Amino acid sequence: FHSLLLAALARVPNPPPAHSGIVKAPTGDGAPKLESSMEEAIDTSIPFLMALRELARVFLPGIFDRRRNTAWTGHPTQNPRVLVTRVRVSHVAPRDADALVKLARAHGTTLTGVMHTLAVMVLSRLILASDADARAKYKALPTTIPMSLRRFTGVPPTRFCNHVSVYASYHPLIFPASTDMEEQISAETFPWPKATELTDALKRAA
Repeated sequence: FHSLLLAALARVPNPPPAHSGIVKAPTGDGAPKLESSMEEAIDTSIPFLMALRELARVFLPGIFDRRRNTAWTGHPTQNPRVLVTRVRVSHVAPRDADALVKLARAHGTTLTGVMHTLAVMVLSRLILASDADARAKYKALPTTIPMSLRRFTGVPPTRFCNHVSVYASYHPLIFPASTDMEEQISAETFPWPKATELTDALKRAA
């Protein structure tokens, strides 16, 4: 969709022609059709033992998710809330992105595994910077990663659908090895095994 939208925008003359702002959807044989729901595309019924395990996770969380008791969850929250935008958008040159993908593959992981591990490292440092006792108090960080199920439902990447699931887990915090908060990370010192472990976990979860 985004590729087609970008191509269409590139063909708009400058200045653009006058338009009412109303777009009529095609009708008849040319009308776009929505993909069937994921429940119709594949069998999403839950095995009995899996249902029992998930119920146990809700009522007996300490047994299945031991890291939950030592996880950093963002508490305490602000009272009253102060809404501040802390999002920063960084642009990576295609050459650098390609090099990162090749580096990830060379270590048996994916870009998702690398970026998630990097995010855990950054958050670990921010947590430690705000709480000197963080090493002793917190051991894990809960995260949720979306997983596309198109490979199972057979929907091509150019079609709209909501065929997605999530992988939620507690990941060990990655504090700096030393007390130097400005400790630099390189391809040699990056924790590749953790990124590879996440990639394998996502495959099993899917």
